[in-house]
Amino acid sequence: SQPLSPKSEPSTQERPADEDRAYRPHWLLFTPFLGKAPALTRRQWRVLGFVAAASFFEQYDLYLLTLALKQIQTSLGAAEAELGLLGSVVRFGALPAFFVALVADRIGRRRVLLFTVLAYTLFTGATAFAPDPWTFIAMQFFARTFATAETLLAVVAIAEEFDPTVRGW
Repeated sequence: SQPLSPKSEPSTQERPADEDRAYRPHWLLFTPFLGKAPALTRRQWRVLGFVAAASFFEQYDLYLLTLALKQIQTSLGAAEAELGLLGSVVRFGALPAFFVALVADRIGRRRVLLFTVLAYTLFTGATAFAPDPWTFIAMQFFARTFATAETLLAVVAIAEEFDPTVRGW
C-alpha cells in the first residue's frame, strides 16, 4: 500500500470561484468608512450585499412613518387624539415576527427571508392606497411584522454564513 500524502491546499486556479477570498466587490471602493474589509468569499459578499440592502430599506421604512406622520394624519383625516394609539398598533407589529422566525426553522431560512422582504415591500406599498387611518395602520402593522422578521433572519444568516472572526465587521 502507498502512504497517503497530506492533502495540499488547492491553488487559486483550482479553487472554485466561490471560495476565492481575494475577491472584493466594486461597491467597496465607495465605503472607506467601513475600514479594511476582511477576506470573504463571493458567496459571503453576496449574502452581505443582500442583507445590507434589505436592512437599509427596512430601516428607511421604519423612520419614514415618523417623519411623515403629520402629512399622513392630514391626508387620512386622523384625529390628533388617535395618533398615539395608531402608532402603538404599528409598533406592536414587531411581536408576530417571532412566529415568522420560528416558521423559518421549519421551511427554510433563506426562503422565509426572501418572503419577508417581499411581504414588507408589498404591505408598505399597500399603505399608499389606504382609504382611512385604520387600513393604513393594518398595512403598517403587517409591514412591521415582516420587516422585523427580516432583521431577525438577516442576523441569523450572517451568523451562519460568516466566520466568527469577521461577523462584527
